[in-house]
Amino acid sequence: MGDSNEPIDAVSSYFLGSIVLIKGDKPDAEVIDGQQRLTTLTILVSALRASISDEVLAKELTPYLYQKGGWVNKTPTLYRLILRKRDEEFFRENIQDEGGIRNLNNLNSADISDSQRNIKNNALKLLERSENISESDKIRLAQFIVTQCFLVVVSTPNSDSAYRIFSVMNDRGLDLSPIDILKADIIGQISEQQQESYTAKWEDIEEELRRDKFRELFSHIRMI
Repeated sequence: MGDSNEPIDAVSSYFLGSIVLIKGDKPDAEVIDGQQRLTTLTILVSALRASISDEVLAKELTPYLYQKGGWVNKTPTLYRLILRKRDEEFFRENIQDEGGIRNLNNLNSADISDSQRNIKNNALKLLERSENISESDKIRLAQFIVTQCFLVVVSTPNSDSAYRIFSVMNDRGLDLSPIDILKADIIGQISEQQQESYTAKWEDIEEELRRDKFRELFSHIRMI
């Protein structure tokens, strides 16, 4: 966003790349590619909300984290981003809900999973960085993220075409792990009814072995 004081709408926009979604008739969508960027943006917005001292301005960031429900019309609170089941509650309570990010320091890293530890470490780092800039820069950064950062959304109606697009877009393996591409290719060829079950099996093994050892497993399989 630059270091000047010019209005945010006069600053050049920033391109965050493309994401791949499965989007049917329902308002929600399944993220096939782009979860890391959406997760990082969510954590950054949460850190800014926690560090902006003006409570009125800080509360304006909450709708980008969740849509508050109401008892009058009996609507539930809808979170903008939902992680996989094993991380969903952790992310909601410690990142998306108000005040949650401040509780991360009290969590023992040995008692949480690798993915939750990554969320914790990145959130605390972004919170620290946010608190070390001026109030005006925090507000400008929040405005810049919301109004000047753009994504190209590739949306498909079913998982088969989504995984195919994902594989084609990431076939160079520049930023994405080859294991992630392999996962998309394998899971994409399983029937939709079984995909959730096999995704859970895959993630259970990955969690148990940790990511580096999981990569080694595929190296051994390839060698065999």
